[in-house]
Amino acid sequence: MSPSHAETYLIKRNPDQIEITRATLERNGHSVRETADSLEKALALIPRIPERAVVIVADNLGTSRRDGQAVASEIRKQIGNEVTIISHTKDGQPILRANYNSPERDGCQALADIVTQA
Repeated sequence: MSPSHAETYLIKRNPDQIEITRATLERNGHSVRETADSLEKALALIPRIPERAVVIVADNLGTSRRDGQAVASEIRKQIGNEVTIISHTKDGQPILRANYNSPERDGCQALADIVTQA
């Protein structure tokens, strides 16, 4: 698999998870442009995201799962359908759930593989 040439943006609540995810993505040849670790920072980041980007959004940015969904909806509203949005959660997308539950793969590596395919 060859790395995606799209710019990648991470929106996750936990700064440690941002760094782990960033390191895994970069080790797999992806360029992580910017990150946000709160709902407010995520909303401020949206105007800087280009149309052909890959955006990884955690579903638990704040006190409810709707925060991640709200960010994804706002990205679609402001940028359109050209941006690829990946929900990063153990119980969100079936492909992620299958990869997380696989004993021979870790979640960040599974996510890097998905970004490569985006």
